[in-house]
Amino acid sequence: GVAVGGLANRTLLVMGVAGLLSQGCAMGLGTYLGASEETGSNQNGTRSGLVMFVSFTLFGAVPLLTCLPFFDSLPAHEKRILLCIGTASSLFFLGFLRGRLTKDHPFTAGLTMVLTGFASASISYTVSLGLQRLLSTSSLPLQT
Repeated sequence: GVAVGGLANRTLLVMGVAGLLSQGCAMGLGTYLGASEETGSNQNGTRSGLVMFVSFTLFGAVPLLTCLPFFDSLPAHEKRILLCIGTASSLFFLGFLRGRLTKDHPFTAGLTMVLTGFASASISYTVSLGLQRLLSTSSLPLQT
């Protein structure tokens, strides 16, 4: 979503890594708290939380790693295409694995994960685009 805002490539990369780690921590902590309360065991909660953090971070890193070697040299539209392909691939693979582990249909689980991810990304993209337009026409100071 923030790629729409016209930020420098390095700023986008830093924001991507920072967001990935902070969201991974939030997901891991939420999983830890839920599993600890559900099972009454901190050990189960810790294991579940760590698995969530690691899987979220690893799979979330795929889109960033997809274009990292080319980050400074690619035009914005090509970067977006690579990011979308990397994101769709990692989401599908994660959903496929989840389907295999939970005995759901792997292809359907993968496709569901991709569609859910892109619905979420569309919201982020739309909000970023709207904020960019709002702030570019606003007389609000953007720097302090």
